[in-house]
Amino acid sequence: MSEDPNKPTSGPSESKQPRKTRDARGRWMKGHCPNPKGRAKKQRFTDYNPSDRRHFFSTQVEVMTADGPQMMTRQTALLNKNFELAMNGKVTSMRMMMAEINENNQQLAELRVHYERRLAELVLDNPNFKNFDESLTVQQRAELFGLAATLNHYHPGQYGAILGEGHANEERPLLPTPDVR
Repeated sequence: MSEDPNKPTSGPSESKQPRKTRDARGRWMKGHCPNPKGRAKKQRFTDYNPSDRRHFFSTQVEVMTADGPQMMTRQTALLNKNFELAMNGKVTSMRMMMAEINENNQQLAELRVHYERRLAELVLDNPNFKNFDESLTVQQRAELFGLAATLNHYHPGQYGAILGEGHANEERPLLPTPDVR
């Protein structure tokens, strides 16, 4: 048989033995790892649905407190823990609590301005206004009631008159009474 002149001759480096890819300890030798780029980075889950977040924070959990186990929402439990850490001197928790307080104060101030503007719009700027029951629609009364109830939660007693607290024959002021101390 004649050998093909175009076929390269095999040298000693092209033997049928498998290449050595591991060292004596069984570790991969440099350049022989089956995954040369290394372990893939962990993918962060960023496709959150806002309702998933609301559901997570509004779920009731049992939390051990100084008074024993109590049921509360996850959001309340996290706020309580953050408050506890802040009171124990954790600076990061203090910053988080201050940011939460500032955000709540800002939202409350905006709510108060909205309430007072809406009240002025519906009541004070209305020359035909007689009383809440006769001059306002059910939706308008519900809106003012909701705003006043939220504000009364944070400032007890200041917005009670519009909520119908007090006696029926007392005149109900339209704006919150000033806090005199």
